[in-house]
Amino acid sequence: MSYSPAILNAIDAALTEAELKRSTDYEKGVVHFSMDLGRINIKVIIITRESNFSIHGVFPISADDEDQEAILKVAEFVCRANYGLVLGHFNLDMRDGEIQYQTTIDCTDIEAPSTHMVNRALAVTLKMCEKYAPGFQSIIFAGQSAKEACERCEADD
Repeated sequence: MSYSPAILNAIDAALTEAELKRSTDYEKGVVHFSMDLGRINIKVIIITRESNFSIHGVFPISADDEDQEAILKVAEFVCRANYGLVLGHFNLDMRDGEIQYQTTIDCTDIEAPSTHMVNRALAVTLKMCEKYAPGFQSIIFAGQSAKEACERCEADD
């Protein structure tokens, strides 16, 4: 897969300015690091392409892929949480239960994103991971319904 070196360099500069320690794969155009959000530690993967980049916040917990009811509850929660989101969305891998939040920024008509664009996309991804993590945890570990879990996460809106 090819990617834009200008986009990767802009991301690298923004992360350097933010003093974030990371691992950058210049062959693939991918950046990896972790963020401690208090209750949860999120793995962050930034994938650059020719005209965009996406930031994925990968949760350290997953739905039990062998428990169909649990997978369906998490899938319902993802649908409920995604409804109305403006920047980004949750993804659920139905094969293994992996949960992530993804924000994608289009860079079609610009050479590279500004530091502000990178920081904003990262902030949105991390904020959504932090906001909805208790819901995922309550469904996976306590068996709460998707509706109740989502309402609890969105009660502060």
